[in-house]
Amino acid sequence: TAVLKELRKKASAVEAVMTGDLQLKPKQFQDMMNVVNWLVTNGDLYLRFVCNSFKRVNKNMFPSTLVHGDLRGENILFAQQHMDEFMLFDFQLMKELNGVNDIEYLIASSMTVSERRKHERDLLVLYYNEMKKRGASDLTWEELLLTYPMAHTVLAIVTCFAVVDNITGEGKNDPKTRAISIEYVLRTNAACEDWNVMASLNYIPKKLHEDNTIDRMTYKEQLEVVPEI
Repeated sequence: TAVLKELRKKASAVEAVMTGDLQLKPKQFQDMMNVVNWLVTNGDLYLRFVCNSFKRVNKNMFPSTLVHGDLRGENILFAQQHMDEFMLFDFQLMKELNGVNDIEYLIASSMTVSERRKHERDLLVLYYNEMKKRGASDLTWEELLLTYPMAHTVLAIVTCFAVVDNITGEGKNDPKTRAISIEYVLRTNAACEDWNVMASLNYIPKKLHEDNTIDRMTYKEQLEVVPEI
């Protein structure tokens, strides 16, 4: 609730920041803004969906687990000369969600658009196969491919917050911060476009009932929202 309240405040400013301070063209951020604007308009509906999208709550949903919540390159330390272990840090956003959310956030935020498009399919296959090897016998491609694009909504929210907070205000719009903000917008926008996130969001009103039960998507509906990768 707090996140959506804050999003409503920042959404009105973020487009002006992108066109003004960052000098981006609409085509470079429009798909991301479509998602942000949908969330602003349908925030209560989205919140009901998110809070009831756990298998233990709704039998039509997929299993959930404990996720890092902010899994991106900046929060990873790889093994190096004086440290043998791979490490994650910054666990302040840990929560219960579908595990694919961490995978989406890592791939879409930490890879350039060209790198992601080149390697995304192989990375998802690798994740799926490794999860199977490690005992996730109930993981399906249906779960992965339907959850992955929906997870882009979180990235859109984070990017919106980051752009407004990092660029506006005295002394904030330095060259490095500016370059990082532009890159995040481009990555998020491309991910929202490539994965047809709006199509997934537009199915929420059709699937979520007044009692917060959620209907499973038919195979035909899945084909309409999942892009070829």
